[in-house]
Amino acid sequence: MKNLRDFTLLVEALTMDDTGDTAFDRFQQVPTCPALAVVDSQNRPIGMIERNTFLLSLGGNFGRAVFARRSVSLLMTPVTVVGEAEADAADFAETALSQHSHDLLRGFIIVDQGAYFGIGSIVDLLRAATLERTDNAKQLRSMARDLRRSNRALERQRLLAEAVIEHIPSLIAVRHQSNGHVRLINRAGAAMLGISRDGVIGHKVEEQVSRGFARQIRRTDAIMAHHGSTQPLDVGIVAKGRERRILRVMNIPISMPNDDDNLELTIAEDVTEVRKASSRIQELAHFDMLTGLPNRIQLHNRLSEMLEASPSRAQREVAVIAIDLDRFKMVNDTFGHHAGDAVLREMAKRLRSTLRETDLPVRLGGDEFAVVIEAPQAESLAEKISERLIATMKDPFQLGDKVVHLGGSIGIAVFPTDCQDAGDLIKFADLALYRAKADGKGRWRRFSPDMREGLEQRNAMEVDLRCALALGQLEVHMQPQLDIANNRITGFECLMRWNHPTRGYVPPAVFIPIAEDIGLIDQLGEWILEEACRIGSTLDPSIAVAVNISALQFRLTGLVDSVKLALGKSGMDPRRLELEITESVLIHDEELVMASITELRALGVRIAIDDFGTGFASFVYLHRYAFDTIKIDRSFVNGLPDNRSSRAIISAVIVLGRQLGATITAEGVETEIQFATLKQLGCMQVQGYLIGRPTANPHKYLTDFNLIGKVA
Repeated sequence: MKNLRDFTLLVEALTMDDTGDTAFDRFQQVPTCPALAVVDSQNRPIGMIERNTFLLSLGGNFGRAVFARRSVSLLMTPVTVVGEAEADAADFAETALSQHSHDLLRGFIIVDQGAYFGIGSIVDLLRAATLERTDNAKQLRSMARDLRRSNRALERQRLLAEAVIEHIPSLIAVRHQSNGHVRLINRAGAAMLGISRDGVIGHKVEEQVSRGFARQIRRTDAIMAHHGSTQPLDVGIVAKGRERRILRVMNIPISMPNDDDNLELTIAEDVTEVRKASSRIQELAHFDMLTGLPNRIQLHNRLSEMLEASPSRAQREVAVIAIDLDRFKMVNDTFGHHAGDAVLREMAKRLRSTLRETDLPVRLGGDEFAVVIEAPQAESLAEKISERLIATMKDPFQLGDKVVHLGGSIGIAVFPTDCQDAGDLIKFADLALYRAKADGKGRWRRFSPDMREGLEQRNAMEVDLRCALALGQLEVHMQPQLDIANNRITGFECLMRWNHPTRGYVPPAVFIPIAEDIGLIDQLGEWILEEACRIGSTLDPSIAVAVNISALQFRLTGLVDSVKLALGKSGMDPRRLELEITESVLIHDEELVMASITELRALGVRIAIDDFGTGFASFVYLHRYAFDTIKIDRSFVNGLPDNRSSRAIISAVIVLGRQLGATITAEGVETEIQFATLKQLGCMQVQGYLIGRPTANPHKYLTDFNLIGKVA
């Protein structure tokens, strides 16, 4: 027969003066100890600390930092099961199982005549029951299995809690409120501050960092204490050898009942990248990303601020300069958008170098820029700056190995002379810009009230043009093309005309740019294609019709389908349709252009290159695309017969065209001497007022051509 003394684990008890740190160390020294007793000054047990519950609460090293200074009186639970050392082990097991079976899982205290002697465990009772009374063994073994499973689960939870805290990417630290000493800091926190974890435990963070960093920490603590420590605060830090980071810090007091040494939990998140992203969003909202200049939103904001503040500023004026690069579209069409972007970036540099530091340069979009000037005499200053800007825009723009000359136009409006509103000021500067462009470009114009009428007319024309197609106001006029060899009309070029009900015929030079600006040019292009095929189907089968295709139409994937649709509706032979494209179409998207031309040729449609010699295309394009027709621009024909350069260029194109098997057509023939010279040079076909003006009734040229026999 054995008593409890034989199954006692002799472990030193805790006293009321001990803390959680002592309990943690005691458990680490005796891994098999299920619990620790807490005794009074007479060595009598008054409480106990169960191992697994205590270690789980501590959360490993992290929980230890929180509970380390806490008195065991706040951590213990009352004693439930106590046995005398001389008591029969089997009898004690039977009694304990019947009265305190659940409490046995924690372990129990063994005393010797009321004084603490040691610790007993359910495993000891299992041994006693196995040796003495087998009827209790089954129940004890079951309890032991439950205990082991519970212990393993608690241990997994403890390890999980420790791993979670250790792997949190934010700073987690616990400090004593009384002296600021660090009791806990996770790996991310130590790395964020650039300090050693082992070196900072038990010390202030300020002692481990540079003086400047220490001042930042003290300042942050003071601010948070003043405003409420639980409110997040963004602070900038510079850890040793690291770039400046921004931390969002929050301090949370950890209240310890019956313990004056309270703790403070500090959580800090690195929000540097978030702040950078936020700044980037603000930059995107207020700055042009291509040039780095302020954008239209910032222009309106700054203008509104200036105009609201102006009444308090004696003799102050605000001027807006609206700027537009001339011929910029040619750069995009000829060299591509990369070249256009390079021009815009260079223009931004020229703006900055021309202006004062107090002036505000802005990119409004496309090739449109603006400048805001605030000064006592902003009007005269704006005029001087405009002169300098006109000059700097005349300087050539370098695009790799190519040079382009663009120039620019400028409009000026001034507050308070012209208006009292920021929106009107910008609008009036635009009106002055339109006037500068209408007057020949490359100059500046000051806003005047009569310009409003011009704006109203343009706006009205935009509205009318949107309705013109639906109302049937657009017409196709056809200009004849003469075959020189047999003096016979062989084709017509189809030209668009707008017959306005009150304005009469509006010239294409007026409404085509408007159509391009408001996005109608593609619809108009499809319409004239269908009309040309319809009219062509009524003409003699030997007569061809030519239609100009814009660069925009050619880049649309539906061009070939539009041609098929127009031919299908009209029933016209595809071989009678000739599509004229300009050189700018060929410069970029060559694969798309070649694919479209290949499909069109497969239909039987002929392809002509229009205005050849005026753009930037090289002769290699003539070979690459094998055009059916090459049209010589009127600017060369105008120089005949006396201009030697014109004769030489036309002669070279004719010889080259013949060798390539293309028809050569000269445009803009207005005099008989021009006609005779072209015939002498070997030109095959001519077009111009001498042959016939554009007309809505092409049949008259086929029945009454008065040039035949006159210049045969």
